[in-house]
Amino acid sequence: MKKKHENLQDIYRTPKVRETDSDYTRKMPPEMESQLRRHQVQSALFGLVSIVLLFFLTATLIRETHPETTLPPIVLTAKTQYIPLHTLPLDDLWVMSYQQAASEKEAEGARGDMPVSTKWIKNVAYHVIVGQQALAAGQYEKAAVHLEKALAIFPGIQGVHESLGTAYLHQQKFEAAIDPFKAAIKEGESFSAESNLGIALMATQQFEESEKYLLRVLALKPEHPGCHKNLALLYQKMELPKKALSHFEKYFSLCPGDFGTIEIYAEYLLSLGQRERAAVFLREACQQEATDALPLYLLLAKVEARATNDVQAVAALKNITRYISPNLALTHLHMEEFDTIRDTETFQDLLHQLELAEVTLENQN
Repeated sequence: MKKKHENLQDIYRTPKVRETDSDYTRKMPPEMESQLRRHQVQSALFGLVSIVLLFFLTATLIRETHPETTLPPIVLTAKTQYIPLHTLPLDDLWVMSYQQAASEKEAEGARGDMPVSTKWIKNVAYHVIVGQQALAAGQYEKAAVHLEKALAIFPGIQGVHESLGTAYLHQQKFEAAIDPFKAAIKEGESFSAESNLGIALMATQQFEESEKYLLRVLALKPEHPGCHKNLALLYQKMELPKKALSHFEKYFSLCPGDFGTIEIYAEYLLSLGQRERAAVFLREACQQEATDALPLYLLLAKVEARATNDVQAVAALKNITRYISPNLALTHLHMEEFDTIRDTETFQDLLHQLELAEVTLENQN
């Protein structure tokens, strides 16, 4: 029985090759063996990287499809500083990790109580960079806070006062903007600083001093539209209509598409009793065929209605109906300014057309 067991053979097993048999032994060259090992190591590393990538992709997919599994959001406190990263040049990126505000002790050092330190300089630079970036991003209140801190640490720093004045100006803090702009002008001639100073002085009713600065910037750039617009508004406030109208006209020759200022100018003409001049100006302005001209069409219609020019008034109102709904147009037609032409045939025809259009739209809905 035992002998029979020993004679059994596994027909699927490959006969064992003897190491001494040179006909069957195949040894791999050393250079191929090292290359094989190198490929094995690379394959292992590639597999590990693939696993890690797969893990992060899976985690991202889970976060997007199951919001309840995401991490808690980061809450920005009042002390958290925000800088628009996409606007920072490479040399200023260090502020992203520099969150230490200037201490009172260091601020005193700026007045000579302490020697200048690297930390002191970085605090100034930090607040300047964050303040100017906030100003560029339209965060004017935040910009003012940081620029104020920079000047508190280093009062003699240049190039910051104008930015601070601009931040105040955008917040309509006109009184606060005056001194920073004056300080900026002392640092050197600046067209923008003097022009903005003129605006701040105008807003605080300091008309004579405002005129001085606005005329200075006009001498620097005689064809600059903003100079003429600011002077026109100033002379309007000073009740000097001849000078105001002259600068308004020069401004419109340079910027004919400023519909907001066109409306101001037309209203000013009406206040001076120059109705026909206002009507002619509005007709020419409305020919620009822009959606922004809608207030001008309405104003023109009111001017023509005041003179009982029903045909011209209705023509202006028809231009309005091209851009707004019949319901909104009817609201304009019911204004008391059109009572002078309400009973005319042309006005009643337009009113009937709009009422019919409104009813048709309601039935379609």
